[in-house]
Amino acid sequence: LRASVITPRENAVTYAWFSDNDQGLNTYLTAVGSSQFFLPEGTSVLSTLGKTYAFSLVVTDFLGVSSTATVFEVLKLSTSIPQVEFNPPSASTTRNRQVLIKGESKFSGCPTDQTDLLFTWRQISGPEIAPTYLSSPISQLILPANTLAAGSVYQLALKVEMSSDPSLSAESIFVLDVGFEPLVAVIAGGYSRTVSSSSHLVLSAEGSYDPDEDTQDGAE
Repeated sequence: LRASVITPRENAVTYAWFSDNDQGLNTYLTAVGSSQFFLPEGTSVLSTLGKTYAFSLVVTDFLGVSSTATVFEVLKLSTSIPQVEFNPPSASTTRNRQVLIKGESKFSGCPTDQTDLLFTWRQISGPEIAPTYLSSPISQLILPANTLAAGSVYQLALKVEMSSDPSLSAESIFVLDVGFEPLVAVIAGGYSRTVSSSSHLVLSAEGSYDPDEDTQDGAE
């Protein structure tokens, strides 16, 4: 936990941590004199599962003026809450590419049955993606080429929850930026042509196209 102080005085303040609902935690906190402290994995000082622990803090300035107590509550569950993350949390692509998005579930050091996980995907923003593409039951999502709109930014959320207790869940957001492909210029007849000085020369670029468009409109 980390505490910050807003005060008009530039002088140092003292920090007094305490807990009024657990004696063991209170004994630990009264020995903390800094603005922050760290409880290692397993949080052995929080010995009772299913209990909400109150972390209280009072700060005092050099004149002896103290703040009102600020309370931060922590519930220690008997089951680890899964977390989900993307690494990296964003990516760039183009419309003509297939996209593979991989999420990863994370757990604390508590024993957890990782086969008890349910994954669901949803779209937060961007042009609508067909629901069938978001129906993946796993932490990976495949979006085929030509599914996304060029020049758009998509936000996709992956939620993980325990099937035995849906209240134990977490969600993370992935940002996908879809850029534009360069225009493709095509001149009919190949790359070169030999004609006489008396002949007409006609060149056609009707085959030129924008790869980000669903149809290919020619230009001459």
